Amino acid sequence: MTTIVNSSNNYSRNENHSVLTTKHNGDLYVIYGDNSSIKKTIGSEISVYNNFISKFFARLFDKSMEIAINDKFFTVDKNSFKNHFNQLGITDVEIKEFKTLNYGTFIQQNHHRINLNQTKMSDIISDKKRKNLSIKLIKAINENKTDRALKLINKGAHFDQMTYFSNYNNYYSTKKNHVHSHTKHYSELYSRNYSSFYGMTALSLSVYRSNKIVSEFIYNAKKGCTNTDIYVTYEPNQKAYEKDNKKVLVTYENDTINFKLI
Repeated sequence: MTTIVNSSNNYSRNENHSVLTTKHNGDLYVIYGDNSSIKKTIGSEISVYNNFISKFFARLFDKSMEIAINDKFFTVDKNSFKNHFNQLGITDVEIKEFKTLNYGTFIQQNHHRINLNQTKMSDIISDKKRKNLSIKLIKAINENKTDRALKLINKGAHFDQMTYFSNYNNYYSTKKNHVHSHTKHYSELYSRNYSSFYGMTALSLSVYRSNKIVSEFIYNAKKGCTNTDIYVTYEPNQKAYEKDNKKVLVTYENDTINFKLI
């Protein structure tokens, strides 16, 4: 059988696309797509053996195989991976070949032959998990970790979720009253005047942090809608009230998109 991956005449690597992996409910999902937009799942979810004991018995009874996706290695169920791979629509490669081939590289090199789903991870994971990812997203943007922020969006993080942040211990929450109480507590603990805390969406924070890559990515994902994107400064005192409220303004100059808070 011809190994398509090794045939330079049969593929062209698409540098503008990339492969990511994420886990949900113990299963592995492979997502792929254009780097300028939210990626979509390919194939079905893959059953993964995650602990030493399950891996040992799966290997013992020849139920598992090792696959590499980018720089990560997974012990997967053979039948589950076969089902996943069959859904890609590629019939001239056997799954046993991935004992020596990197599966992530294979997808990159055969992107033009793969059946793409229309499902995003945000359509699969629970709302609770999306909110938890949104906190990680806000933290990544706040720390200017661009690659991590983009990965979290692809993994299903809410980017319209209002998240609140206090400088005291870098505390994040999707619940304003939690951050309000936290800020008041530490203000009183250190005998200081009540300090401000902040509320933001992922887009408003990325604009505040002057991160144009993340700003443009989210703006495109939202199809140009910025109605809900605000950056609010709250003065705690006894009751949290808005000290300042800024909105995202988008302008174009010589076909270049610009963002700022007003």
